[in-house]
Amino acid sequence: MQAVNEAIAYKGQGSQSLYFYNPKTAQSNWIFSRETTVTIGNHRFAK
Repeated sequence: MQAVNEAIAYKGQGSQSLYFYNPKTAQSNWIFSRETTVTIGNHRFAK
């Protein structure tokens, strides 16, 4: 939840993000094919 709040606080950064995930725990190859918009801590935001 902290990563989501931080992403919202970054005005304009990460805009158009539709997804977020932790690359250390994600198991779906599909999510890795999404374009990363911003990385905050252990989470990547993507579109």
